Amino acid sequence: SAALAETAHTAGAREALKFLHTYPQRRRQVLDKQRFDAVKVQQRTLDVRNRLHDLEIERDFLIKRIQDMRPWGDFTLPSLQEMGNQRLWFYVVPHKDLPAFEMAAPVREIIRRDNRFCYVAVVAEKEPSEMPVARIHLGSKPRHELEARLEDVELAIEDAQAERAYLTRWHDLLRHDLNRLEDQAIRQSAAAQVYSNDRAFALQGWAPEDSLPALKDY
Repeated sequence: SAALAETAHTAGAREALKFLHTYPQRRRQVLDKQRFDAVKVQQRTLDVRNRLHDLEIERDFLIKRIQDMRPWGDFTLPSLQEMGNQRLWFYVVPHKDLPAFEMAAPVREIIRRDNRFCYVAVVAEKEPSEMPVARIHLGSKPRHELEARLEDVELAIEDAQAERAYLTRWHDLLRHDLNRLEDQAIRQSAAAQVYSNDRAFALQGWAPEDSLPALKDY
């Protein structure tokens, strides 16, 4: 129905307005309504919001993955053919668990040690079972590729924030348009609950149960 369509549009406009409103430094506002396209501004704002959300998730993932890879150095995994169909499995093992780990993984190499952990690579066709610690996931890409991608993502985040800043100049006009849309949706919703013809008038609505006697008097 028209009321539902207006409600959906209002919800999208409200999300766009919230995204612009929370930006700390709003641009000088455009006052000329003739230059304002509410639908275009709303869609562009939501596109920027969604893009920024995806980029921030990827950035956080890359930061965590690079941090996890740092103790292992920067390397490229050999192919399965080069490994004779064997795979590398990586573990961060507390010193106290190292004896049990060595019994469970006979083919291994300690890559690095620090005060708390040993960083161990295990060679096996399948992931070893009954290990005292869970393996860590380093992925298939070398660290330098992840660091390059992280730089690209951080630049893209800066670009998205700059576009968001530009869009804040429409904040006040979008807010005024949102008020109009909400009023229109409320009127359409109220009209949808009313029936009338030449002989009858009906209104659908909700009322507290204890008010029913008073309503029956009408």
